[in-house]
Amino acid sequence: MQNVVIGIHGLGPKPPAGVLRSWWLQALREGGKRWQANLDDLEFEMVYWADILHPTPLDPGVTDPQSPLYIRAPYVPSMRSELPRPHGLRKRIVDFLEEKFSRILLNDDFTINYQSVTDNLIRRYFKDLDAYYSSGSSPEEGAPDTRQLIRSRLADVLRKHQGDRILLIAHSMGSIVAFDVLDQNPDLQIDTLVTIGSPLGFPVVVGRIAAERGTSVSNNRTLPIPDTVCSAWHNLADLEDYVAFDFNLADDFAPNVHGVKPVDVQVVNDYAYRRNRNPHKGYGYLRTRELAQQVAGFVPLAEAEGWLPKTKRLLRELVSGRPQTAAKPEEISAAAPSDTPAVVGPGLDRAGALAQLRDSQTPWDFVIVGGGATGLGVAVEASSRGYRTLLLERHDFGKGTSSRSTKLIHGGVRYLQQGNVSLVLEALRERAILRDNAPHLVHDLPFIVPAYDWWEGPFYGVGLRLYDLLAGKHGFGSSVNLSPDETINRIPHLEPDGLRGGVQYHDGQFDDARLVINLAQTAADEGATPLNYADVNGLLRQDGLVT
Repeated sequence: MQNVVIGIHGLGPKPPAGVLRSWWLQALREGGKRWQANLDDLEFEMVYWADILHPTPLDPGVTDPQSPLYIRAPYVPSMRSELPRPHGLRKRIVDFLEEKFSRILLNDDFTINYQSVTDNLIRRYFKDLDAYYSSGSSPEEGAPDTRQLIRSRLADVLRKHQGDRILLIAHSMGSIVAFDVLDQNPDLQIDTLVTIGSPLGFPVVVGRIAAERGTSVSNNRTLPIPDTVCSAWHNLADLEDYVAFDFNLADDFAPNVHGVKPVDVQVVNDYAYRRNRNPHKGYGYLRTRELAQQVAGFVPLAEAEGWLPKTKRLLRELVSGRPQTAAKPEEISAAAPSDTPAVVGPGLDRAGALAQLRDSQTPWDFVIVGGGATGLGVAVEASSRGYRTLLLERHDFGKGTSSRSTKLIHGGVRYLQQGNVSLVLEALRERAILRDNAPHLVHDLPFIVPAYDWWEGPFYGVGLRLYDLLAGKHGFGSSVNLSPDETINRIPHLEPDGLRGGVQYHDGQFDDARLVINLAQTAADEGATPLNYADVNGLLRQDGLVT
């Protein structure tokens, strides 16, 4: 299994696929470098269809602006040292207009002229969207369905990587194609979906998707998220992006069976062309910190050489006159003599584990009783250090405490209130480590603290911003103050009388059961023998020692 990042660009007349792929990779690496993430070893595939809608793609070699093949907005490496700050007031205005606009377009009284009005809107302002939706409506006899060809291209790439962990980055119109493909192909599984500059939140798009699925969204404006998205869906939008204007997707889509729902993230897209900001272009989104954090979890991490070993190696090179390379762990293991043969575990194969337990003549170094998070963590630690390790669990792995947790990966806000800053720092650091080690299981979870007294808003606002400051670059999101209306909209069951607003902050949530299974798999891969439904009734002792 490998980690794969797949990019889907929007539709329309664009350069050849190879050129676009190089632009995406360059922008992703720039973003990683800016936010201290090395993305050079990225396993990346580009899905594109300029040749389907436009047999003659734009040519980066054409310099005549009057030529129909001239690229008017090529990718230019970023020279901006500081990003513009997002506008809080503008976000509130956009949220207000988005709510009113959506209510009008999805009102039952509007359905008489709904189809014609939305068709005209699409045809006039969103030609790419019109080309996609109209291509399959009435194809000429014998002509291929262009829309189906576009979907098939993405489906084929996803099908090729089934069994890998997939991060799907869908830009602009590509997000609609991604949604269609994931919704109509239940055999295709991806780990994480990231949409950037997406029009999925537009009422006209929500109405189109609902109509094609034979559902109504006029009374309950939510659509089910495909179950093929297994871990998370992050929606990145710049408020100055006119295509992603209506970007609050969390209001438009219901969680799937995995509990996945969109997490809306406001970002600052820094892409500029001829000194004018162009926030809809994918390249600025690809350089944002939020996307770099997501992609970094899908890049193989090379263990960095510490400063002390590096200094010693450089001094040895100066003395010896020849370069010295640090030995890799596998080279050390192969060269070092050992009296103990290498241990190969049976994997999560219960019959094999029983056979190994029955036939083994070599004493175990560790016998661990209990297959929860703690026991399996010890098994991973011991087996990875080369010890013969047996783990026994009387029920399912993780049946006890590990399946009854709050499923929160948090830094401990209440400990901050108690003044225990060192404990908060440690918890925040461990939260970041778990997200880095298991990005497919850990995701952002926003919380809202309502305020009814005049002092609660400033008190919680300052405290939670201090919480963000302590998290630093490992934060899951910035805390924001909410108005009373915003608080009620997000938590409708709150008591409205006397509500002065609220504060939203971010912590982490994880899938405890899947984490336990992943630990068991890792322990088995490292040579341990994990065995469930093996009840330990007592300990045998000889000469005062447990045997």
